[in-house]
Amino acid sequence: GYLAFLDPPKPSARAALAALRRRGVSCKVLTGDNALVTQKIAREVGLPVDGMLTGEDLDVLSDEALEPRLASCTIFARLAPLQKERVIRLLQKGGSTVGYLGDGINDAPALKAADVGLSVDNAVDVARESADIILLRKNLNVLEAGIVEGRRTFANILKYIRMGASCNFGNMISMTGAS
Repeated sequence: GYLAFLDPPKPSARAALAALRRRGVSCKVLTGDNALVTQKIAREVGLPVDGMLTGEDLDVLSDEALEPRLASCTIFARLAPLQKERVIRLLQKGGSTVGYLGDGINDAPALKAADVGLSVDNAVDVARESADIILLRKNLNVLEAGIVEGRRTFANILKYIRMGASCNFGNMISMTGAS
């Protein structure tokens, strides 16, 4: 007999990845799946396949040897859960802010290690509990909307801090002069 499985990418994946790229977000694939299947899916959704490392490659590389290769690789295939976490920690060590989207048991360590762990509402319990944010919409474009809103909030906080500091500085100078 012959049995085939198909798990096509979400229709919104191509547009979402393009929107994230326009916002300066670099996307990488960390998966336990086969390398050839992962490359095919990446091409389908418009993710450039610049370089690829497998779990076997990671096993023989030290952290010092792996760190410079992370920037040039977009696909990490056949990874075990702790290898995903290792890649995330090394990206963070290199100065990147890392968001990780996962929905399976094997994603829990990576979700916890990431600066922002994202999961979906129909993920397994341990993935939802490990995530910082649960996506309720079945559309990946909410990722861009979240980034835009987060950047707007951050900019507003900085404006408030600058305004508060300048007002307080003026008050302190007035009080010093008055005394």
